[in-house]
Amino acid sequence: MTSQKKNIIPLVIIIGLPLLLMGLSYSLIYLYKNQALDIPELVGTQTVGQLIAPPLKIEKLSLLNKQQHPFTNANKTAPWTLLVLPTSEKNLVQSRQMHIALGKHTHKLNRVFIAHDNLSESQQQALKSDHPKLRLAFSQNSDLLLSQNDYLLIDPRGWVMMSYAKGTDEKAMMDDLKHLFKYAQ
Repeated sequence: MTSQKKNIIPLVIIIGLPLLLMGLSYSLIYLYKNQALDIPELVGTQTVGQLIAPPLKIEKLSLLNKQQHPFTNANKTAPWTLLVLPTSEKNLVQSRQMHIALGKHTHKLNRVFIAHDNLSESQQQALKSDHPKLRLAFSQNSDLLLSQNDYLLIDPRGWVMMSYAKGTDEKAMMDDLKHLFKYAQ
């Protein structure tokens, strides 16, 4: 009789454990859908950037290219674009260092510097020689979004979806980008 009890215990565990896990997962889904449980708030997020809600199309920033046409994210050499804002002189150097430090993920990111109209041709050439992969866009207004942040991140479809406030730690920002590149398809 004791040998039969010993054989039943593994059978109960084998059948009961998957049923318990399925019940737990359905409970979590039910609680999340009914907004009784906020899993991302509970677990926390890994991003240091602020999600822009709702995201906005890059065209809404009223940026122009060198030929004074509306700037688009048409350069498909990399799917993601980091807009480098002229809030601090170190932004360009810091963004170049981050871009290089991304290593095997470097090809997934374009850098675009937002310049004001008064950038001379010699300044543009100096930028090109110091930052060969940098693209330029020109801003005619000082949008609140552009003035409060150091960087904006644009997804492959042209949506401005994340901002990085002034003074954001570059290592944490690189971790954000690597995490994004790993999980965003």
